[in-house]
Amino acid sequence: MVATTITNVFERVYTVMKMSLMFWVLTLMGGVVLGVGPAFLVLMDLYHEHGWEYRGYAWRNLVSLFKTHFKRGNALFYTVLFPQILLGYNVYLATQVKHPLFFVLDFILIAMFIFLSIAYIYALVLNAAFEIDFYNLIKLSVISVFVNFFKIFRILMLMMCVLALTYRYKGLILFGSIGIYIALMHWSLNGWIHEVDEKIEIL
Repeated sequence: MVATTITNVFERVYTVMKMSLMFWVLTLMGGVVLGVGPAFLVLMDLYHEHGWEYRGYAWRNLVSLFKTHFKRGNALFYTVLFPQILLGYNVYLATQVKHPLFFVLDFILIAMFIFLSIAYIYALVLNAAFEIDFYNLIKLSVISVFVNFFKIFRILMLMMCVLALTYRYKGLILFGSIGIYIALMHWSLNGWIHEVDEKIEIL
């Protein structure tokens, strides 16, 4: 019993490290700018398929996986990133004006920024779980955010925990944070995926 528990812990730690390193390798394959999106998509797909089975994360398959996920990964990533850049710039401009109305505007803009981040996470998980075209993926991701606000709160708390942990232990940026992030986001939406799957079967 104890030996099995220890083995499981070591396997999960190793899987997290492997996922994190794979993320950075995939990111570099795309020259960073065109690598981040496919990297997130590939890792979420791998985790959805293999979970904590570290043998399923094969280095030899990275190039083919990168090519397969290149277009959609970048399309999805920049569909979210570009609006977030605009929102971030507008938040900066709004903070320069000292007026009560602009505090309200700041709140709205920040809420929209968070909304896009959550929708992106939904899109990653939904893409891993279902064969769905890009337009419907975006639409379903946006709709899903409004279905359960408790899930939004849970995702935000988990994201903040990962950020705080990374800030405290900088080495996790290379060897842990991404793997932990992927695993936690998938876990937080696993129930929602089952709900969607059941509704599809009924239809």
